[in-house]
Amino acid sequence: MPLVSVIMSVYNGDKHLEESLSSVINQSFSDWELVIVNDFSKDNSRKIIQRAMRGDERIRCIENKNNLGLAASLNLAIQESSGQYIARMDDDDIALPYRLEKQVAYLKVNKHVGVVGGCAELIGAKNGMRRHAEKDIDIKNRTLFSCQFCHPTTVIRRELLEQSGIRYDESFRTAQDYKLWVDLLPHTTFHNLSEKVLKYRVHSGQVSAIKRKEQKENTHRIYQIMLERMGLSVTNEVLHLHEAIASFSYQGQNIEEVSLVKDHFYSLIQANATNLYFPHDLFSSFLSELFYNILKRSSISKKSKVQLYFDHGFHRHFKPSLAKLKLAIS
Repeated sequence: MPLVSVIMSVYNGDKHLEESLSSVINQSFSDWELVIVNDFSKDNSRKIIQRAMRGDERIRCIENKNNLGLAASLNLAIQESSGQYIARMDDDDIALPYRLEKQVAYLKVNKHVGVVGGCAELIGAKNGMRRHAEKDIDIKNRTLFSCQFCHPTTVIRRELLEQSGIRYDESFRTAQDYKLWVDLLPHTTFHNLSEKVLKYRVHSGQVSAIKRKEQKENTHRIYQIMLERMGLSVTNEVLHLHEAIASFSYQGQNIEEVSLVKDHFYSLIQANATNLYFPHDLFSSFLSELFYNILKRSSISKKSKVQLYFDHGFHRHFKPSLAKLKLAIS
């Protein structure tokens, strides 16, 4: 039985598939299996997979008789895999040679961590680095507004999935990874390595580019799920406000707009005090600092900024230095 099961869903991925498979085959860590689900591809993906299988018996393929989508295909791969750790991989990305070695070593030492990701170098249509929060509390707090893992960098403990009974939500054709982390959030500890573990390909054919409307709708569904799990009543107005805050598009041009943010954050803090969805003190500090920064960017008067910040006691959770607290000084 292999220690690591690398799972991959392939749909018409022949352009970069061979390079992606080679990056798994050439890992410094060798105790793995690669379980591929060919999700009814119409291109040469099957031939590429079969060629790789002939060259390495650790590779297995499941052929879908129709296109099931990513979430269902990944659930099938999990079901058919046997490793203690489940590593995600996409058919157009490149795992760096020491990726599995580094992540397995981390999980062996940090037995309380159920999901570990890492940094990714952007290749293709963009360059740069994709980084997320590293520490568990920062990942969880920020998950309230955005996905904090680069999906194909993640490794998950099988034990976590088995004990929680959680899998990819197959009603999500997009954003299924974000939904998975939200579902797992109360059950485990998260971590992102600071090291680069993957080359992440950005191109026009990605789901996020083709299905932006569906991606946005599913993100709203996830926001609603999280807020309702915290005990809040969620309206369309609340969801749009939450999205605007998440996308950093909320500038607060008048006191009424900023007051909406204040009330939303206060309701989140109050709901969390009852349900403890997040560690309460750190969550309250996180939202208070975020509100403080929104106030700094807003165009309302400095007197109003101070008044709103001290309203509902945000200042008790995040206390900027006196030098920073020049909001009231003209």
